[in-house]
Amino acid sequence: MPEFKHGCKVRLLREDVWIAGTPPVGTVGKLYRNPKHNRYWIFVPDDPKYNPKDGHHYGFIYPTDEDLEVIEDE
Repeated sequence: MPEFKHGCKVRLLREDVWIAGTPPVGTVGKLYRNPKHNRYWIFVPDDPKYNPKDGHHYGFIYPTDEDLEVIEDE
């Protein structure tokens, strides 16, 4: 399993890995890791429905490089 850097910008390559919400393939957001629950989350700041300040996000467990493409490290 690849290590994805906390806060990196990613593009979703598959839909079936998500445990919360179903964003379309191609969705871009920032990836965050929650070590307490051993899950990763993606926030989509440009989408009001999934803006981090509102607490909305898509979540999933153990993404692979087939699920996400890192498009920019920040």
